[in-house]
Amino acid sequence: RAFLEANANRAALRIEYRLRGRDGRYRWAIDAASPRFGPDGEFLGYIGSVIDIDERREIEDALRERERRFREVFEKAGVGMIEIDSDWNILNANEVYCEITGRSEEKLEGANCLSFTHREDVAVGERALRALATGTIDRTNFEKRYLRPDGSIIWVRSNLARVSGAENANRFLKIVEDITDVRRAREALRESEGRFREVFEKAGVGMIEIDADWNILNSNPVYCEITGRTEEDLQGANCLSFTHPEDIAVGEQALRSLAAGEIDRISFEKRYLRPNGGHVWVRSNLSRVSGERSANRFLKIVEDITDVREAREALRQLTAAGLIFTQQGKVARAKALNGEPLERIYGYAVRSSLTRLREANEM
Repeated sequence: RAFLEANANRAALRIEYRLRGRDGRYRWAIDAASPRFGPDGEFLGYIGSVIDIDERREIEDALRERERRFREVFEKAGVGMIEIDSDWNILNANEVYCEITGRSEEKLEGANCLSFTHREDVAVGERALRALATGTIDRTNFEKRYLRPDGSIIWVRSNLARVSGAENANRFLKIVEDITDVRRAREALRESEGRFREVFEKAGVGMIEIDADWNILNSNPVYCEITGRTEEDLQGANCLSFTHPEDIAVGEQALRSLAAGEIDRISFEKRYLRPNGGHVWVRSNLSRVSGERSANRFLKIVEDITDVREAREALRQLTAAGLIFTQQGKVARAKALNGEPLERIYGYAVRSSLTRLREANEM
């Protein structure tokens, strides 16, 4: 039909169509022809050529399909997406971006997105786009704040990249995620960690954080005093290395149970060996630190109970010597060996040891 119309009008023609080759496969071709006239102006026919453009058509079809898929992703994406030029003017915006910024597509079309960026965050975006525009980097991401029309502020993570293709030299794609809740959670975590750190440092008991192999991650001043070691000595040290050999097994069993999730917390008594050759009795309260990031971290609260243990030993010796107590803890009768007062036999005041023990038991 195109040929017949051109022929009737003695006009040039250019048409694309498919030709079937010897192999039975159809290939795209361009038929371009110009009318040929004689000296007297009589129409003599056409002169032209047929060019195989099958490969070019495949490329064009592929580009159109890619553009279609991109447009579909752009419109239906669960994150905000915009196309901008090198001056931050918005060329296209999807529905989610409109929701994030609180603006309609009509309001955003042609708007400059720096105009509703928090003033303290403008510089970081400008640096990123300059680096992309000059080819220093291919893509970048950063966090910034948008000002919404209702006066609220929203935090976003921006992923910025150049749109490929020579015809898109000054076009950039920006993917935007709303991270306001993430930022609030981070801030709450920082505040929580700050409060924990204050308690950790100022507590009246020893506190350490350890991993699943008993390596010390952090220690507070009281723990340093109890063990007779500096914070530098303890950092990274394995606390089983200065645990009394007879008490290692009980601690290992406790940590295994915690690591396996069999229990949430446990308490036990053990001895630490101090650098001066002495030892100190402690009560250890061990629990898992909550949170996914702390899966292999455990908190250990340590109390010096050396005086309590000594008082218990005094009770054992005094009971063996015939000292009898009422249920209220008062001395009912004390038989002296060979008629001698116990104080004279043992060389120290019985009641002071009893008082220490009673106070320890009432704690």
